[in-house]
Order: sequence, then structure tokens, then C-alpha cells
Amino acid sequence: MKLVNKATTAKRVYNNHGILELLRQTAMFLRGIGHNKKLQFIHGEGAPNPNKIIYVSPSQIKYGTAKEYLPRLPPNNGVLDGEWDLHKRPFLTGPLTNGLYERFDAEEDWDDTIYYTTAIDRLRRGEQVNRFPGTTEEEFMEYLDSLDALFESLRSEGFNFGYPIELNIGRSGELMVHHGNHRTTMSKILDIDEISAKVLYRHEKWQTIRNAYAEANSVLDLPLELRKYIDHPDLAEFNIVEGNIA
Repeated sequence: MKLVNKATTAKRVYNNHGILELLRQTAMFLRGIGHNKKLQFIHGEGAPNPNKIIYVSPSQIKYGTAKEYLPRLPPNNGVLDGEWDLHKRPFLTGPLTNGLYERFDAEEDWDDTIYYTTAIDRLRRGEQVNRFPGTTEEEFMEYLDSLDALFESLRSEGFNFGYPIELNIGRSGELMVHHGNHRTTMSKILDIDEISAKVLYRHEKWQTIRNAYAEANSVLDLPLELRKYIDHPDLAEFNIVEGNIA
């Protein structure tokens, strides 16, 4: 069935975009397979799975990713060394996040929020507004209407698990939002118990911890300093038996 689906996709790409685009997408697909095989060879059972969904309580997400510190063109689903994770940003900071709390928690009008006043000021100076792709005040008001609609959807229908946010994980297991700031913030405001996420990048030191969990049969097989991560959502797939820790 998977081969049939891939053949159907290839035919559609060829018909709609031509042979060059088909070759480009095929090359990307093959590079992805090669990259994942490499990860499996290096990390064994603990290797990152690009299709794996993890389930996280919004309260566990305390940071945003400082994307400017990520390596240039990092590999998809990569294991990254370096100090990029040390530049993590506390999640509940900045005009956007504070503005969402003012709007949806304190129930203020948009034009009374710090996000609105900051954004309008930037637009009138011809500057870009964070998380907003447009350039005019009219477009910005439409964007705010879309945030109202998103919040109402989350409140009435719950989180859409088929549309996960994207996270990165730091060296000590810190969860950092990469994509999905709006839904994460709104989920916190609504006290939603659990949301779905895919992990884009893991720090090399965290990957070492994953590898240890992948190789263990129970928590007693783990070094003492690693047992504190037993409830981390990125380790749930290994089904470690807690046993008698005492």
C-alpha cells in the first residue's frame, strides 16, 4: 500500500510540476531515508523517529527555541551538539505571549493588549511584527480575528492531535517550542491536559540519555543520575518498568 501511495504521489508531482520537481523531491526523500538509517546505526533503539508523536502536558513546556542559535541548515530530525539549547527563552515572555494572556485569560480587548500596541507601532514604522506575516494594519486585524477563532476552536473542540506542534529538546530534557507558540499558549490558558508534538532536534547529551533508556529493561538498569527522567514524555516509548528505586 505504501508503494502504491508513493507512486500516486510521484505521478501527481510529475503531472503538476514536471520532471525536475519530481527529481528534486525524490532526492530529498532518499536523503531523508539515508539520514534516518544513519541515526539508527549510531543510536540503535534510541534513534529519533521522524514520525513519532509524543504527548505532552502544556505545563511541561517552559521555553521557546532561540532559532538563531541553531546550526545553519540543521538536518531534519537531527541530533545536535553545541550550545544552541543554552539560549532557550522562557516561554511566558514577550509581547505575543503576554498579549494572548491579556486577551484570552484576562478577556481584554485586543487594542488594550501589549501585543496590539507593540505591533501597531512597528507596522506604522514599516517594521516586521513577530509571528505575523503581513505588512498592513488591516491584515493585522484579520490575523487577530483568526487568533480569536483558533482559541474558540480549542475551547469548544479541544486540541487537534492530528496537527502536532514542533518541539526541540535541550541537554537536560528541556522542552522548547519550535513551531506552535499560539496553540501552546492557548492550551496553557485553557488548562488542556495534553497536546501532541513532534520533536525536530535533540541535543546530543539528551540523545545519550535516550540511548540509555532504550537499552534498559527497568529503572534499576539506569545510572542514579538518569532515573529522574523516568516520566519525561520523550522517553515514554521505552516503557521502562519503575521497579523498586529505593
